[in-house]
Amino acid sequence: AVVSTQSTGNMEASVMENMIPGRISLFPRGPRLNNTKEQRVGEVYGTDNRLKLLVTPPLPRLELDASTIPGHLYCGEVKCAVIQATNRGAVALTNLCLATSHPRIAALGEVKLEAFSPIVHPTGGEYCSVVDPGHAVPAASRVTLPGENLLLPGQTAFIALWLYGGEEAGSFDLVTTLYYTA
Repeated sequence: AVVSTQSTGNMEASVMENMIPGRISLFPRGPRLNNTKEQRVGEVYGTDNRLKLLVTPPLPRLELDASTIPGHLYCGEVKCAVIQATNRGAVALTNLCLATSHPRIAALGEVKLEAFSPIVHPTGGEYCSVVDPGHAVPAASRVTLPGENLLLPGQTAFIALWLYGGEEAGSFDLVTTLYYTA
């Protein structure tokens, strides 16, 4: 038990003074069964699996830094957001996928500065005027990782996500999920 003091104005009271020592034994029961007449009349319970642990093998741990995703875009504007994906787990990561709520305004690409010429906007930042329509993201698409298409433990990959501002003005949320399948 943690002993701490709480002060309320000039009055101090110990938390331990307000506690009564005791012990409660747990006897967990499963869900009440109600399928047959015998089960409804008597108190029959199913098996309880709440306290059983399932230990899985080691998995990759994906850490993302998406700080370059813009908060707003102008109509017709195209901007590249670089997402930094790092595997912090002990096992190599494969099958990295991207899912988005608006597949027509997001496209996967490569991080190559010579592929576009940045235009400096009065508010600052790098903008691009071209997006390869062949890389349009369907509801979920696989991200191509460098090397043998896997992310080793401790390795970092940079993923270019090209965003298109659309033709009509308005406000909407772009929900983007990067996930892996084991």
